[in-house]
Amino acid sequence: MTTWHPSKALVGLPGLPGTARNIQERAEREGWKRRMEKGIWLFHVDSLPEESRLALSGGELVPTLTPPLSKPQAARVEKLKDWQREVMYARLVVLGEVERRVVVCGSMKSALKNFVELASDGMLLPGVQTALTTALAKGRDGEGELVSVRTLQRWLSAAKKGPANLAPSSMEYGGVPAWASVFLRYYQRPTQSDCATILRDMRRDGIKEIPTYSQARHFLKNKVSVIERSKGRISRSKLRTLLPFVQRDFSMLKPGDVVNGDGHSCHCYVIHPETGKPYLPEITEMVDIATRLHLGFSIAVSESTEAVHDAIRIAIQAVGTILVLQWDRGSGAKNHAMHDAATGLAARLGFEVYHPRARNPQAGGVIEHMHKMVTIPTARRFPEVYIGRRAKNEDLLRDVQKAMQEGKVTAPTLAAFIGTLETMRDEYNNRPNRALPKIKDPITGGRRHQTPVERLKAFVAEGWQPTFLPDATLLDELRPEAVRSVQRAQVSLFGMRYYAPDLIHWHGKKVRIRYDLRDGSQVWIRALDGRFITEAKRDANVHPYLHDNVLERATAKRAAAKVRLLEQKIAAIEADEKRTIAAAPVELSTEQHEAAARQLVLMNDGVQAVEDVEIEPVAVVEGVRPVFRGPMAERDWGVWVWEHWDTVLVDDEDRADFTAKLESQDFRLLIGFEGQTGAERKKQRAG
Repeated sequence: MTTWHPSKALVGLPGLPGTARNIQERAEREGWKRRMEKGIWLFHVDSLPEESRLALSGGELVPTLTPPLSKPQAARVEKLKDWQREVMYARLVVLGEVERRVVVCGSMKSALKNFVELASDGMLLPGVQTALTTALAKGRDGEGELVSVRTLQRWLSAAKKGPANLAPSSMEYGGVPAWASVFLRYYQRPTQSDCATILRDMRRDGIKEIPTYSQARHFLKNKVSVIERSKGRISRSKLRTLLPFVQRDFSMLKPGDVVNGDGHSCHCYVIHPETGKPYLPEITEMVDIATRLHLGFSIAVSESTEAVHDAIRIAIQAVGTILVLQWDRGSGAKNHAMHDAATGLAARLGFEVYHPRARNPQAGGVIEHMHKMVTIPTARRFPEVYIGRRAKNEDLLRDVQKAMQEGKVTAPTLAAFIGTLETMRDEYNNRPNRALPKIKDPITGGRRHQTPVERLKAFVAEGWQPTFLPDATLLDELRPEAVRSVQRAQVSLFGMRYYAPDLIHWHGKKVRIRYDLRDGSQVWIRALDGRFITEAKRDANVHPYLHDNVLERATAKRAAAKVRLLEQKIAAIEADEKRTIAAAPVELSTEQHEAAARQLVLMNDGVQAVEDVEIEPVAVVEGVRPVFRGPMAERDWGVWVWEHWDTVLVDDEDRADFTAKLESQDFRLLIGFEGQTGAERKKQRAG
């Protein structure tokens, strides 16, 4: 008799509960002897109550499991679902009862017939009857609890091939529908359209096989993994957060072996020390991977070469020379000043630079975590000018800028911001870090993770010592370099000229120039093999075109000439103001007197001739425009127009002609206006 039985095989025995769950709970309470086999708890027969053991060994013997499964069958059983495995064991119980009745009935045919009759009459043992109900209901082989001989024969044939063949087939989704591939092409787009929009797009594009909305939702929710759903809809960097990853072990690293650096734009405004205007500084941080120690930071307008070099200097001063520098592919570190084989900073200081592949922020998770723990909390310490992530808080950015323009808030000074940042850095370095090993807290006695400072001290206690460079050497090595040719003892760099007499013998040769980004007054010249040559000063060979005394004399002479010219102009103006014209008698000669007499005679003769002319009077009829003829026609017309100005006899053309002629002094004398202008006569008439 089998000594190990599952809880399902014990259901219905005298002295035991009626469900497998209750049997398991009782076994746990009473501490039955049990073991796990293929994910199923089996209970030893010696742990069962006495009446249950008698039922197993007496006339009411309940069948148990078949012998242990072979490896192929066990593998198949492990792939079954819970409900399939439950039906399989129920059918094994039924077949065990059939085999027991073969001994009583004498043949398998009689045993099967007898079992079917007892099942239809409900005369089977309670445990067998429960197992039969489970086997039939889940297998859908009959209605209710009825079983046929053919079904039992089929179960017997399947059991000979292995118990796993007794499990019913899973009524699962039969395969990928024809519309699935087309639907996924529409779904896996960066537009992230919903199902309703995708179905409308498919209809608009003339797709023949289109699922219903419920089919599409069911397909996405139950038949497609989250990885497949996310492909194309999100970026590759975000998709990597759902994929398996490699956990990197840093336990074998020493301080300074790997240093990670990165720039981070500050999330709050700070007063610029030079311009006095608010700006968003770029903070370049450095962290040691082995100890998770925040080594320091540099602050600049952007993640430039200068900021990167300054941050590297701070890191070397903290943990000594480094072996590997990890940085992203930004232009601040991936440039000629870092990677050049001869003049690059990495070659001169002797460390390797590792740039993770692009669009893979997970590779820099340590430094990204540092931003969240140090720089971002520092920015939050200044809530009046805190703008959060600018890409997501555009309204907040505008509000802060408007408040600063109106003077309602004031950004902190750079010194105040740096002081707060240093405080946050110290707090982080003295806070337990989950990435570091656990130790016993000397104060509380409990176990906790080490702090970065404690981890560094532990390395020092184990014998590790940093290798520091002298400050002068470190400063010199951190200066960027460029290669230029010497021309007549001078070199050109960034549009500026540097001269040194010692370069006269290096004419036409290439040299290495180290320069300081903060101070362009001088450069340091080295040979290509690294030998120091000299210091070159900016524009050291530049002299004035003329000597100072020559320029001073020329300037004084020009000023004196200008003064004399101005004095002459002033004298001329004063003379014009004081000049007067005096009328002096003019003595005429005899010839002049005779010519004047003759001219006077001619003038008198002309006047008398005019007076002797007989003027025909103008016939004037009341209400009729007269006709003006003769030598005095113009005078008569003018007098008549003036006297009849407001009548209908004078038209606009007469008035315009009269007004134009009135500007002439001769015409005014002719009509007797005695020198008055037309405007004055109109004013007189109006008065």
